[in-house]
Amino acid sequence: MNRLAVLLTFVLLGCTGPFVRVSAPPSAVPQQAGLTSGSACGMMILGLIPARMTDRTARAYEDTIHQAGSTGLTETTVTTHWYWAVVGTVHCVDVDGTATR
Repeated sequence: MNRLAVLLTFVLLGCTGPFVRVSAPPSAVPQQAGLTSGSACGMMILGLIPARMTDRTARAYEDTIHQAGSTGLTETTVTTHWYWAVVGTVHCVDVDGTATR
């Protein structure tokens, strides 16, 4: 019985991810730098083992900011999609927005 409780605890804790702020607080007078986008993916191997799944949104946001060379985004949209792979499913997050400095 104790083994089952320990296993259940590990399974439930393994399915959590961090909270991600998808937009920085706006500055007093933000300057728009144009539209930008970024994406990041992770994989669920055999539907049980997450690989780079919990930080997909943070990595997509950082990719978006890095591509624009900006400090934040406004008018942000976040979309997700997934597709089958040979050993599991690939889950992706796309972040689009207007870059600000």
